[in-house]
Amino acid sequence: MTDLQNMKFQVPITLVSQAASPLLAGNTCQNAVSQIIYEIETNGTFGIQKVSVSFGQTNLTVEPGASLQQQFIIRFRAFQSTATSPPGPRSGNPGYVVGKTLLALTGDISHSVTLLQSQGDGTCSVRRHKVQFGVNAMSGCKLRLKNVDCSHLQQEMYQTLHGRPRPEHVAIFGNADPAQKSEWTRILIRNCSVSATHCTSCCVVPVSLQTQVLWAYIGLQSNPQAHVSGARFLYQCQSIKDSQVTEVSLTTTVTFVDITQKPEPPRGQPRTNWKLPFDFFFPFKVAFSKGADSQKGSVSPVLILCLLLLGVLLT
Repeated sequence: MTDLQNMKFQVPITLVSQAASPLLAGNTCQNAVSQIIYEIETNGTFGIQKVSVSFGQTNLTVEPGASLQQQFIIRFRAFQSTATSPPGPRSGNPGYVVGKTLLALTGDISHSVTLLQSQGDGTCSVRRHKVQFGVNAMSGCKLRLKNVDCSHLQQEMYQTLHGRPRPEHVAIFGNADPAQKSEWTRILIRNCSVSATHCTSCCVVPVSLQTQVLWAYIGLQSNPQAHVSGARFLYQCQSIKDSQVTEVSLTTTVTFVDITQKPEPPRGQPRTNWKLPFDFFFPFKVAFSKGADSQKGSVSPVLILCLLLLGVLLT
């Protein structure tokens, strides 16, 4: 610690048992401290929450050569609080693991995103399939319609498609805390358009729900973590007549789209940067510059220079 005046980062030490004052009775020293026990309670990344200390005492006979061995004990344990709720299910820590449950949040209740499940006769079951992260899936069943008005029928079919309770948010990481709203992303929902039909005696009801999940790997390439970037519900609808249809086929699908932005691959080894002395081409520059300045000039200096270089190479 550097800021010793900030009480926000300080935890008081509480006494579990008060040590009695030492007392000398004859040749016996009573209440000599023989043991000190510190108990430190920690709460993950929130740090130390509580520190308590207790003492052990004994009587010591005062005589030549007498000694006392003292013990200092420190114990660490997890912080227990009645205010905190029990930990919920995890699908990774922190990133999602492929095949684990896709976590959803409704209000303060954490649950799973689910798909339809059919019974033996093909009708919709109360039980549902849990959506597994990274696994595309499709399921369907037949819903037997009840003789109710259009609004109640629409509500029943919406609830059958998305399940109860209706997911409102999706966990960004597999260890999202329901109490931390920033760790969840809202599901974008597009319901049916009632104005698409011109039939006065028809009821526009949802018959299909497509769940699209955008996800990506982030973090180090050596240890990438999968996280959800966004999700949405897309409903497909059809119009039915109230008295002519007794059952409707429902379908639910889930699609995971990887939007990871991968870095550019390496483009080979870097080229060697050759550096030559600034006057390396000096004789050539002088010779060619003379030839360029005067078209009437002789090329004999160039020929002489070439012959000299040829002679050097041959020797």
